Amino acid sequence: MACSSGSDEGLAVGTSPESWTPLTINIANDGRVIDMQLGQTAIVWDDSWPEADASGGVTVSAKDSSVVQISQEETGEDDYRTVPSITAIKNGETLVSVTNGAEVILMSVTIRVVENAQPAKQAVESEARSVAVTNNTDLPIILTVSGTDNFDWEGARPDKASPQGFQNTELAVGETATRNLTTNTEADGAPFTLNFGETGVSVELNTKLEFNTKAGNPESVVRFNGWGQRNDRTECETNTITKDGYTITVECKGAFASPNTVVTITK
Repeated sequence: MACSSGSDEGLAVGTSPESWTPLTINIANDGRVIDMQLGQTAIVWDDSWPEADASGGVTVSAKDSSVVQISQEETGEDDYRTVPSITAIKNGETLVSVTNGAEVILMSVTIRVVENAQPAKQAVESEARSVAVTNNTDLPIILTVSGTDNFDWEGARPDKASPQGFQNTELAVGETATRNLTTNTEADGAPFTLNFGETGVSVELNTKLEFNTKAGNPESVVRFNGWGQRNDRTECETNTITKDGYTITVECKGAFASPNTVVTITK
């Protein structure tokens, strides 16, 4: 979500008072005015911010604590990070700052609470991950893609033609094609099927997700690691399938690797 620093345009975030589905305020919102309704809640987190066990984590503070309530709780025994949240409790406006353990300000936003405000439609958040496909057979291969869902993708998707996707991409012997694919972070996975032309073989891929949860809110932190072949979506590993004399290897390397996923066909 692209945001310009210093704008006075309100950015609607948060939840309805009747539900617990918080959205996230992160570094992209630095300098912005954020509109919230009474009773709305927003999580404050960015993966670039330090973890608690390394440097004291981050602290969220409000200049006027009568307008918003700050909650900062441990995520659980197996995860030492804290996931602060902001709840709008009174009409008004206040500056909210995020600092690290050394009291350096990482981000500041202005929270503007208005009763019965009508939140604007929020832009879809997206996340880019790269996939590399290598042809190690003795013949050229034309790749095609099937099995996609429009909701799962934003911008670059695998069933588009080159340079965005793999659709009808011809791979010479020994050639590798790498694509940066962009998923909708609100989607429950982004599966697709990669078909290897005249070989008649294909591989079904689905996203590998790391669920880093907070008690009572299972959607607090979800990291998209890449794609893998197996149905177990929470592990990144190497899978190999063999069909009609061809071997397809799928390596899910994780969120911080480049490329995140490597697919190789060999004969």
